[in-house]
Amino acid sequence: GITPLEASAWGVPTVALRAGGYLDTIVDGVNGVFVEEPTVEAVADGVERLLADDWDRAAMEAHAERFSEGAFAWQIRGRAEEMGDRR
Repeated sequence: GITPLEASAWGVPTVALRAGGYLDTIVDGVNGVFVEEPTVEAVADGVERLLADDWDRAAMEAHAERFSEGAFAWQIRGRAEEMGDRR
């Protein structure tokens, strides 16, 4: 699931199978499109859908930023503070 985030950081959408880690990193219509089966026809349809849309590069970059090292550190600090407040 990390490859779509790398692509999103550069403003490039992804075509991916609706499964696995892609479910965590792709938002259909924001940074990519899903296909339902791993067939040539399904992937070709996904590529056609991808090419037919105008993609918002800023939205893709913002989505990828949610998974950045800085965002991760901020979330960990927040959770640690919550745990400390419970004592």
